[in-house]
Amino acid sequence: PDVPAILDRLGDAQLKNGQFKDAVDSFDKFLAKVKDPDAKKHHWRRGIALYYDGKYDEGAEQFKVHHEVNKEDVENSV
Repeated sequence: PDVPAILDRLGDAQLKNGQFKDAVDSFDKFLAKVKDPDAKKHHWRRGIALYYDGKYDEGAEQFKVHHEVNKEDVENSV
């Protein structure tokens, strides 16, 4: 699981299975390993996992930075 793509997919599976804390952990590990400095801005799924994990301020911050790269995302605005 040190492969970024696997960590990202693992986080997706955990998110879909309601394992929100685990999903956040997997997404954070993924973001720590990718070389793209803007990867976090694109990772809206992390915001959803943070929200459902009860980390509302962190989730809101994630959606705020995502808006910088995707201003047309209707779900992100909500």
